[in-house]
Amino acid sequence: MSAPKNIYTPSADWVDSAHVSSLDKYRYIYNRSIENPDEFWASIAERVTWYKPWDKVRNLNFKEGKIKWYENGKLNISYNCLDRH
Repeated sequence: MSAPKNIYTPSADWVDSAHVSSLDKYRYIYNRSIENPDEFWASIAERVTWYKPWDKVRNLNFKEGKIKWYENGKLNISYNCLDRH
């Protein structure tokens, strides 16, 4: 794969307010997600309001095709998207 021909650098204001403000920060976040996925995804899930927290972040059985996220957790996505803001 060849390198991109056009690279556009965002303004300093945009970078300062960005969640991922640099390639180094992206790599740090990515490595956290690979090294300890349950801890990483638990921290992501804590950004929304849960009525009942989950018992287990993920339960994966690829052989049987069963994948569950945030088992037994309860939330109201409408509340999180609209009401709390």
